[in-house]
Amino acid sequence: MEDFFFEPSPGFYGFIAQGSTEVLNEAMQMLARHIGSSTYPVIEDWKGTTDPLTTLEHDFASDDEPPGLIQYDGPHRSKIQLCITNKHSPLVMGAILAHELTHYFLFNKGINISDEIENERFTDLATVYLGLGKLTLNGYDPITWKISRPKGEITYTYRVGYLSTDEIAIINYIICKFRNINPDIAETNLSNKSITLFLNAKIIVDNYEKEKQHQKNKIEIKRLRKEKIRRFINKLLPWKMEETDANLSKMSGDDFKVIICENCSQKIRLPIKEKALRIKCPKCENKFIIYPE
Repeated sequence: MEDFFFEPSPGFYGFIAQGSTEVLNEAMQMLARHIGSSTYPVIEDWKGTTDPLTTLEHDFASDDEPPGLIQYDGPHRSKIQLCITNKHSPLVMGAILAHELTHYFLFNKGINISDEIENERFTDLATVYLGLGKLTLNGYDPITWKISRPKGEITYTYRVGYLSTDEIAIINYIICKFRNINPDIAETNLSNKSITLFLNAKIIVDNYEKEKQHQKNKIEIKRLRKEKIRRFINKLLPWKMEETDANLSKMSGDDFKVIICENCSQKIRLPIKEKALRIKCPKCENKFIIYPE
C-alpha cells in the first residue's frame, strides 16, 4: 500500500505554484489518474485580477467567494472556478485541487448529502479515503501574510477546509491503520506542522483504542465472574436451575400455580416443576428465583 497516498513532493508544489490554468489542469489530471478517474473537471481562468499579489489596492478581506466552486454537468463538461486568494500558497492550492476533485468523484458516483455543510465535511473526509489526505493536511493549516499599504502594513489570515487540521490528521492516521500502511510512509512529504499534527493524532487514536479495549476487558471480566458464581451456586443447590418465561406457557389448571411479584404485586402464572425457576416479572422486570416446595 505504499502507493496509496498521492505524494505532494516539493517538485509538485513548485509546479502548481506557477498558478496558470494550464499548469493547474495538468496537476488536476495527475490527481485524477492517482484516484483512478479517467476524467476530471476543467479549471477555468481566474476571476478578477490576474495576480492580486502585485496589486496594492486589492482588499483580500473582501474576498467572500468560496476557495473553490465546482459546476458539475456530467463527467465531460464539469468546470471549477478557484478563488484568487489561493495563489498565496501552493499548499493551499493543492488542498483545493484535492477537495474539488473529490467533489467531482463523489458526484460521478451519485454520492451527495443534502445538508451543504455536512456534504462539504464529508468531502474533506473523502479526500483522505481516496489517497489525497497529504494534500489536505498540508493545505488546511492557516496561512498569514503581510502587505504594505499607503497607510501602513496590513496582515491577512486565510484558511480553507471544513474539517480542522487536527481532524484531518486523525483521519489520515485511521486510514493508515485501516489499510495497514506504515505510519512512517504517511509522514513523508508533509510540512513540519503537519508531521506534528499527525504524530499527535497517532497518540490520540492509540490511547483511545487502548482505553476502549480496557473497558471491553473489564466488561468481560465481570461477565466471567458472574458466570463463575452462577456455576458455583448451581453446584450447591440440590436441584438444577431452570429459566422460564412467565405467563407464556399454555397450561391447564393442574399444571401451574400463581405467585405474586414481591416488587409490584403482579400475578404471575408459573409451571409446577421440581426445579428452581429463575423468573423475570413481565410488568416491572424484577428478577428473582422461585424454589420448589
